[in-house]
Amino acid sequence: MLFAFFVLVFIFLIHPGRRDPCSCSEQLSATSKMMGWWKPFFFSDLTGVQLFFDWLTVDSFEGFLAALLLLLVLACTARMCPMLATALDSESEDWDLKREVKMALLHSLSKLASLLLMLAAMSFNTVLFFAVVAVSGLAHLAARKIKHKFFPRQTRGNNLLQGGDASRS
Repeated sequence: MLFAFFVLVFIFLIHPGRRDPCSCSEQLSATSKMMGWWKPFFFSDLTGVQLFFDWLTVDSFEGFLAALLLLLVLACTARMCPMLATALDSESEDWDLKREVKMALLHSLSKLASLLLMLAAMSFNTVLFFAVVAVSGLAHLAARKIKHKFFPRQTRGNNLLQGGDASRS
């Protein structure tokens, strides 16, 4: 409640734009011209929206499909890299520099893809936001399918230290 009060005080008293005699629509127009396609509120119009690069605009159907494909690749990368790192980690109990470097690279690639997805979701465009949510769900589904098909299923209790039987893996 106190936080909301301070936000209102900032908006109505301290914010320098409120002292300017021009109207709010003129300020918004000036902000939009300065910031390009970005708008400081949620919007669903894809006209002129760029995704990561100035050459990847989402305002046409082909551009939207290219953006969806890029988001799907990023979501699959973000989801599958940790799975591959876990498979690498379970290969041996010993510390191996080569394996650790591979795992660090997979971790970095996963974080890069996740942060790029976050940037797309933070564009304030509701269509892009829901596209990121949808492709993240599809990537999770694909990762689960790949995990069950290509990686051995590890059950609880297959560790000898936990009292499980090693022959049941």
